[in-house]
Amino acid sequence: MTIHANGSTLKNGTYTADAVLTTNDKENVLLKLPISLAIKNQAPLLKVADIVDFNSVFVGVSKTVDVTVSNFGYGDFSAFSVSISNPQFTVVGTLPIKLRPAMQRS
Repeated sequence: MTIHANGSTLKNGTYTADAVLTTNDKENVLLKLPISLAIKNQAPLLKVADIVDFNSVFVGVSKTVDVTVSNFGYGDFSAFSVSISNPQFTVVGTLPIKLRPAMQRS
């Protein structure tokens, strides 16, 4: 008997199941075989807007635009710092950012 497990679309973690065999043994008609599968090293897949557009902003007025980061991968994502190359922009929010698979955050 061969049991095949495909973890390619599973999130990182441990998965368990039982293979239940029906036998002709009168004392053990059902035989349970525990199965364990450990998924590791699945990578996050991040998606963000191609460009963050502030449109028009008048002199002396500030404007805030939300940027949503989505994790479409199967691994966890963590960001511990964010830097901006132009001092006219600042990041508002708390770090670290942690996104589990299928999560998003603005």
